Amino acid sequence: MFSTILCGAGPVTEMLEYFRTSPELTGEIVCNDYIRKCINYLQSDLLDQTSTMGSLSVVEKLSARELAILEQMSLGKSNARIAEELFISEGTVKWHCGNIYGKLSVKNRTAAVISAIELGIIN
Repeated sequence: MFSTILCGAGPVTEMLEYFRTSPELTGEIVCNDYIRKCINYLQSDLLDQTSTMGSLSVVEKLSARELAILEQMSLGKSNARIAEELFISEGTVKWHCGNIYGKLSVKNRTAAVISAIELGIIN
């Protein structure tokens, strides 16, 4: 029923569209106009977020701290060294790395760096 079309807002948009147009739910939804506004908002917000990151087609933008950590990772620095240089704990670096992996849809730091280079996020 709900296939994933994009990460993040895509499934929500698809679900709302289903609720808006489904014959068996007619009369159950409070306001089709409201759902249409939600869909338009989600789609425009998705476009805004992806355009601000260049060719990065993820819904969430990388934070300034995540970018700093990603740049340090691209230099081959360990989590301990990154933590030391950015004055944060190693656990915090690991937490940010997990966020980076999720946002870039990768499973490890090598894939994250390669993806970021290919997307033009880092050099």
